[in-house]
Amino acid sequence: MGGRAFMRFIMFAALLLAGACVPAWAENLRVGGTGAGLELSRGVAADFVREHGGTQLWMADSLGSSGGIKALAAGRLDVAISMRPLKDGEVAGGASVALCRTPWVFFSHARRADVALRRQDLLSLFAARLPPFPQGEVRALLRPANESGFQYLESTFPELKPAIESARSNRGAVEVVTDQEALGAVEQGLSLVGFGALAPIVAERRKLHVVSLDGVDPTTLPADYPHWSILYLLVGPASSAQGRAFVDYAVSDKAAARLRANGCLPVGR
Repeated sequence: MGGRAFMRFIMFAALLLAGACVPAWAENLRVGGTGAGLELSRGVAADFVREHGGTQLWMADSLGSSGGIKALAAGRLDVAISMRPLKDGEVAGGASVALCRTPWVFFSHARRADVALRRQDLLSLFAARLPPFPQGEVRALLRPANESGFQYLESTFPELKPAIESARSNRGAVEVVTDQEALGAVEQGLSLVGFGALAPIVAERRKLHVVSLDGVDPTTLPADYPHWSILYLLVGPASSAQGRAFVDYAVSDKAAARLRANGCLPVGR
């Protein structure tokens, strides 16, 4: 089985487990989806549960946006967390609600504060030709071609696509599937530079250095930073009443402070 086929198999297995592992007692709030929003959503959901006595919460492990949408369509989740809204026909009768927007960022090991990047450095980073920083060389951590962050990279910086595709075939390339695997790999790898959303780095309290890009520190959530993505909460026709109430709570003023504190600006606020 090829590498990409194996990754698809793992994600499909995780999706099946998401349904199989739901306890026999009926939760009335089942949440899961992209790893970029899991811990952030867990915190908001915990606040919601405290305000709604008797609500039982179950959080799935990272399924990715597509996996979360499939689980929602199958009635295995009440709320899916996604880096994109629903497409036509994905979940009949489903709805997408924009939750918050978080910067796309490069990140390195916590002890690699020497790493800073400019747009003109990115091609060299993925082509493994970037000159060493004061503490040594770095190389890009790779993600699957269908991963949201790398899709953003290739659409925003089209000159990177050939270098990224070539890097995947190089001996010694490091590629991981989930957001949590990416964060963990860079926490342990002094020479790795990852790319992904800021929200999980902050919400999971990861020991990482968020890399400045073109001299801008994205952790301050600056209005003029150009690279953002929106996290969405999705519901379907089988979503419980508590699932829909949770979405309403998550986009209310009550949740706004938690979202901001975890690297995600509430949409419309």
